[in-house]
Amino acid sequence: VMVDGNGSNTTAGAAVVTVHRHLELSQSTVAVLAATGPVGTIASKLLARNAKEVRLFSRDKSKAEQVAATLAAAPSGTSPSARLTCHSSAQTESFMEGLQGCHAIIACGAAGVQLLAINQWKELADLKLLIDLNAVPPAGLEGVEAFDNGKVREGKLCFGPIGVG
Repeated sequence: VMVDGNGSNTTAGAAVVTVHRHLELSQSTVAVLAATGPVGTIASKLLARNAKEVRLFSRDKSKAEQVAATLAAAPSGTSPSARLTCHSSAQTESFMEGLQGCHAIIACGAAGVQLLAINQWKELADLKLLIDLNAVPPAGLEGVEAFDNGKVREGKLCFGPIGVG
């Protein structure tokens, strides 16, 4: 049983289950864009229990660091082998460097906010899976459509907010 008054838990849970169905989490690095919002925080928490590495992105890196510290301190917080790293999502070279080596990206941004352009994510060589949880145009991950449910785009498996739900 899960109490979920605003939908954050179920949305984050569905995204993490989708990653788990397609990748071996214990061997995967997953980026969570907008990791400090309600959905991003829950997704990060769930991933921290099983993923090899979780990269938390926020416009304000110090907020990502606060979320990571809270997750690490929680009794059921992180897997002993999980690694949490924090990054700024400001559109800079270091933002793209932070995405290098990620196997999956979950975009948890606010409605109508594009977090990553298609020309950025299509060049990420290790990236296998994209999940966009933003149902209001423009997409959080440009090129991922709302009803994508395992659609291959630019060689990556894509899930939109309706498809992942």
